[in-house]
Amino acid sequence: MSHSSTPWWEAEQVPPQAQWRTLQHRGVLFPPPYAPLPANVKLKYNGHFVALPPEAEEFATFYASVLETEYVEDAKFNENFFKDFKEILRQYPPHDGTEIVSLELCNFSSISDHITAEQARTRAASPVEKAERMKAIQEREFPVEPPGLFRGQGDHPQRGKVKLRLRPEDVTLNLSEGVPIPVPNIPGQWKAVIHDNKVAWLATWTENVNGNHKYVFLGVPSILHRRESTKFDYARDLKDHIVNIRETYTAEMISSELPQSQRATAMYLIDKLGLSPGPEKVREDLDANIIACCGLRCQEVSLEPPNFIVFDLFTKSGDARYRRRVSVDPRVFENIQTFKKDKDDEAQLFDHLNSLELNQYLLTFMRGLSSEVFKIFNASTTFQRLLDMQPLEHATLEERITAYRKAQREVVLRRRSNLSPSEEVEDGAFDASNLRDVAVSTSELLYFDPRITVAWCKLHDVPLEKLFDDAVRQTHDWAMKVEDDWKF
Repeated sequence: MSHSSTPWWEAEQVPPQAQWRTLQHRGVLFPPPYAPLPANVKLKYNGHFVALPPEAEEFATFYASVLETEYVEDAKFNENFFKDFKEILRQYPPHDGTEIVSLELCNFSSISDHITAEQARTRAASPVEKAERMKAIQEREFPVEPPGLFRGQGDHPQRGKVKLRLRPEDVTLNLSEGVPIPVPNIPGQWKAVIHDNKVAWLATWTENVNGNHKYVFLGVPSILHRRESTKFDYARDLKDHIVNIRETYTAEMISSELPQSQRATAMYLIDKLGLSPGPEKVREDLDANIIACCGLRCQEVSLEPPNFIVFDLFTKSGDARYRRRVSVDPRVFENIQTFKKDKDDEAQLFDHLNSLELNQYLLTFMRGLSSEVFKIFNASTTFQRLLDMQPLEHATLEERITAYRKAQREVVLRRRSNLSPSEEVEDGAFDASNLRDVAVSTSELLYFDPRITVAWCKLHDVPLEKLFDDAVRQTHDWAMKVEDDWKF
């Protein structure tokens, strides 16, 4: 993918809400087709070697590849794998008619030994062979994940299931009208080709294990920088609308109409807890702990009087468990209690609301409003206020940097503790001992407007490289021109 060397702020501006003006790429890179095992490498069942069709044999190689790991001691992992293995065997049974009904009678050691030997051969490949493999990847730019067994994290209920081989028929491409459509590197035709410049992805598909939508996002710095600056501008504009938004959803929370009260309650969760309405085709995938209001099931939200709710579910990525206990407005507690009443555990909590309607409703308040913009607004408003409170007139450089880090950690701790930007706390609640052990994750830093840091460094004569490394400064080069009196 190519792009102009012209700085993004000097380039022709894209229309409002557009993510790109011209988009051309080479598509995604699929793994090569499955290569059957040598004739002398077979699965052994109940003491006898069994010849499998390639489709079933590939599944056997997935399990053989984890044979020396702790996964094979996990009953749920084995149960999920064997269920998928039996299904592929039903479609492609062994050549000799052997009926495989027990995982305990399967011996994958011959296949495992072969895989280990092949891995060693690959590591010992010549520089020329390695260069050729790298060239093949670089020509496509976006390799998709190969098939295999889903690992998950912790006690994920889907661990051990087979992640199926992705094919062109599974993938939708997004590019400009009139540009050449890339040819897949394996046989097949794309599921669809669209031309939507309102989204920032160039390929998408749905994975089979958790049903999650996967996206390949734009990697062109000029496009990403433009979008980065825009979302922070939207968050800054939210200052002029936040009072009206909060007054509106607070008033609607007492509505006797379920669609209205559910929408108002979801708005509270988006604003105060950082939840998402649902699928938003933006780079919120960088934050692993994204929870979608409209996807919540009753069993994933429990209530603890007088006003605590507990979220216990797997995150949007499907790989990590999310558990959080927070205090909420008493009216929100009552509403969720009502929404759960007489429903099964698997039922949708917000059954009168969908993510499309909720995302569109956000835009009725102001242009560009999203859950991501709410997070930036809340984090950046608090960060600016805390920095402004620091008495730094006679502070040393080290003391100034320490004050900056303390404010940064306090924002993160407030977010995790469900405290609003203006909410007062007891003296000492965020003292040095509390904040020292707070680790700030990369995803949490996404919600700090970088211009706050740039302006603060200029005002207090702190070298920016002390706080932003080279990569961050390059990513946020659009923020470097602000003056020392700039405020969020």
